[in-house]
Amino acid sequence: MTEPSALKVASAELSTEQRGWLDAAWSRIDEEVLRQLAADMTSIPSPTGEERALAEFLAERLTAAGLDARYQPIDERQGNALGRLEGAGDGPDLLLYAPIDTLTAGDADEDVPWIGPELRPDMRPEATFDGNWVVGLGAANPKGHGACLIAAAEAVATAGVPLRGSLLVGMGAGGMPTNRRDGWEGRWNAGQGNGCSFLLEQGAHADFALIAKPGWSVDWEEVGLCWFRVRLRGLYGYVGARHRIPYRNPIVHAATRPVLVLPRGTGEDRRQAVVALAAGSSA
Repeated sequence: MTEPSALKVASAELSTEQRGWLDAAWSRIDEEVLRQLAADMTSIPSPTGEERALAEFLAERLTAAGLDARYQPIDERQGNALGRLEGAGDGPDLLLYAPIDTLTAGDADEDVPWIGPELRPDMRPEATFDGNWVVGLGAANPKGHGACLIAAAEAVATAGVPLRGSLLVGMGAGGMPTNRRDGWEGRWNAGQGNGCSFLLEQGAHADFALIAKPGWSVDWEEVGLCWFRVRLRGLYGYVGARHRIPYRNPIVHAATRPVLVLPRGTGEDRRQAVVALAAGSSA
C-alpha cells in the first residue's frame, strides 16, 4: 500500500503592493463595530430550524458592504445567508463559512429544566455587555466567529482589495448536531449540517474554505462525519461548560450500567436471555 504524500502548507511572502492591500483591509476593522455586530446577531434568536430572521439580517449586511448577497430559503422558517465578492476569475475561490444556529432556544418554557433550573444571561438571546465581552446565547459560539468572518469580508470589500478568485461568505442554518426540536411538525433534518449541505447543493462552490469555530489556532483538516442518535435520561451537559453548570455526564453514567451480551444460538435462546435480564432488573 502506498503511503499518502504529506501536504505541505507554507505562508507566501507578500509583495509591497500586497502588504499595502492587507494594511488597507486591517484599517477597516473597527473594534466597536465588530462588537456591535456580534451583539446584533446575538439578539436575533436563531435556534436550530428557525434561523430565517438572522440569515435575512446577515444577507442585508453583506449587501450593504458591496457583496452580491441574498437570503437562501430552505423552508418557511430556515435558511442561509450567502454573499459573493467577485474576483477576476483567474484564481481559486475561497468560502468563509460559519453556522448561525444555537442548540437551545433561549426560551425558559422550552429549555428549563433540562438545561438547568433557570436561564442565565449567557443562555438568553438578548445581548448584554460585560466590559469588552458580549454576553448572550451564542455570543461566543457560533455568532462571535460568524461576525468575524463578516467583518473580514466587509474589510476586503470596502478596502477595494483586488481579488483573483471570488470571496464567498456562507452563514449556514442547521449547524448543530441535532434534529427537529421536540414538539415541532415538519422536516426532521433541521440540523446535522443541513444548511451547509443545502448551500453546496445549490451551487455555492469554492476551491477552498475557512470554517470558523472557537479556538486559538488555524488547522488544516479533511473531516468526515458519522452521526448516531442515542437517547439517555439526564441533564443537558457540555464538557466545555462543566465549571459553570451542574454537570453529570449521562453517557459516562450509562457505561457503568450492566451490559447485555446476547448468546450465540437460536432466536429463542436470545429471547430468553432478554427476559431473564428484564426479570432481574425488575427485582
